[in-house]
Amino acid sequence: MRRNFADQVLLFVNLQPGVAFGIQLTLIAFLCLAPDSAPIGAFYAFVSPALIVGLTLVNLPLVLGVCREIPLSPAVKRNHALEHATIHYLIQQHSQRRSPSGEAATDGFTVSRVPDARHLLRAFAQVQARLERREPLPAVTPRCGSNIVTGQALALALPGLTGILALFFHLPAALVLLMLAADVAAFLRWRTPLGNWVQQRYALASDIAWAEIVAIEPLRGGTFFVRTRVEPWRLDAA
Repeated sequence: MRRNFADQVLLFVNLQPGVAFGIQLTLIAFLCLAPDSAPIGAFYAFVSPALIVGLTLVNLPLVLGVCREIPLSPAVKRNHALEHATIHYLIQQHSQRRSPSGEAATDGFTVSRVPDARHLLRAFAQVQARLERREPLPAVTPRCGSNIVTGQALALALPGLTGILALFFHLPAALVLLMLAADVAAFLRWRTPLGNWVQQRYALASDIAWAEIVAIEPLRGGTFFVRTRVEPWRLDAA
């Protein structure tokens, strides 16, 4: 079913933490730097319900992402790592306008936008080769949903904290501008590293000793479910 224009815009904002950050930074800057006069106060009172609704919609992925993704079971974390590594090699095989995407489950993972099952087999064979060599899998990626959730959290926390401090302590405009500039620098500097850390710490497993494909099940055009068998490292292994 095709989405209407409003749904497409909202989805774009939800999947782009940088856009959400820009929107919230602009709103906070307007609220903190606008002249403190009666007309402005009345305007705040008039638009504040719409602002609250708008900020709620912008930050909806943060709430849903935390509720849905954390905590992940060990089995899902292992298949999540296999999914990311497989997609990594799929992208190396073929440069596409839209990169493959996936979702992990306890017994495998789904991959979309794949030409056919042979590409999945070739990509997974490269994953197995790394496991045989006991090399870390190329599983951390900035395109993961956990990075989007982390980016949305930063987009909410940085301007939000600045706004609270500025309004509560009645900070001068020059200091507010300096704090907003620091928010921009912190967001650009830490969004990806922090997202990668959260992803590696809470969404991926690194204890995969061996993995193999049990079956590749076609779901719909270009989408497959890869059913896996995964053996984790055992502490009592010789």
